[in-house]
Amino acid sequence: MKFMTLIFKSSMFRLVTQASTTALTVVVLMLSASSLRGQDWHFSQFQGNPLALDPAMAGLFSGDLRLGLQYRNQWNFAANYHTISAAADAPLVRFKNEDFFAGSLQIISDQAGDLRFRTTSISAGLAYHKRLDPYKNHYLSAGYQAGYSLRAVDYSQIVAFDPEPSAVLENNQFGFLDMAAGVNWFLAPKRNQFAYAGLGMHHLNQPDQSFQQNGSAPLAMRINVYAGGSLPLSSSVFLQPALVYYNQGPHQELNAGVNLRWWLNEEQSIYQKERAIGMGVWYRAADALIVSTRFDYGDFLIGLSYDINFSKLSQVSNLNGGPEVSLVYILNSGKDAGGSLRQQMYCPSFF
Repeated sequence: MKFMTLIFKSSMFRLVTQASTTALTVVVLMLSASSLRGQDWHFSQFQGNPLALDPAMAGLFSGDLRLGLQYRNQWNFAANYHTISAAADAPLVRFKNEDFFAGSLQIISDQAGDLRFRTTSISAGLAYHKRLDPYKNHYLSAGYQAGYSLRAVDYSQIVAFDPEPSAVLENNQFGFLDMAAGVNWFLAPKRNQFAYAGLGMHHLNQPDQSFQQNGSAPLAMRINVYAGGSLPLSSSVFLQPALVYYNQGPHQELNAGVNLRWWLNEEQSIYQKERAIGMGVWYRAADALIVSTRFDYGDFLIGLSYDINFSKLSQVSNLNGGPEVSLVYILNSGKDAGGSLRQQMYCPSFF
């Protein structure tokens, strides 16, 4: 029975990964000619910030605690756009059937343009992960996130002309509640072989973002659709395609590409600390080509990327998009609450 289950899971995995690769190609061809823009901030290393992508990703890693830090500096040829994110998530309650609850906390700060338009958000989330097979490598997850955002602008930086009286009399900052939810599915029959897909929905309550006291400017709901996988080319080399599609009001954006990962460990034991290096190329449709690299060493993961801008803005940007860096630390004791060695999850390496 166990042998038949393994055969079924292996066949299912091959089918899913082939379908994911085909879907990625079709979506790229359909949308690459569109002019894609997004209202919210974004990261080129979207996989390095799983909580911002989908609240359902909280706790989906092999370990006890995950800490993440991400920084992006965009368009340094003009008034810089700075975005920084700090996040933490961890499994909270584990059940005997291997289902579990996980919690998350995230802070994001973004500053854009000469007027120092700033957005600072803090949010907390909860996710439930339902095991779908006898092993710990096939889950369906649902998550919810709620937080508070503060937006501000510095009118004193208006220097090209005299400030309009109506502008300086308006509020220069305001806050609002914000909510998000999502679902995620993954199958990982082996440590470096997996497939995943999900849907994240942000700004569910469409909060008012107008600076005017009597104004109304609802923040459109943002929908993230994403998928990815890891396919073995050899016992130590893996091809990892992924994509994310954002839709927010009249705006949309597609980021898709592939990472080539070299596994440096001599063995692939689920209890062994990872050592790996990866190189990737990504395409943000009608906007930029992104080159990236990633290093895994023990409990630390480091990602570096740079955007090469080729949109109409390239006439003044000289192809400069912006650098981005991600740092993730995963605490993994490998033991359960009673101190016994715990079977690890074959979790997808989203980052």
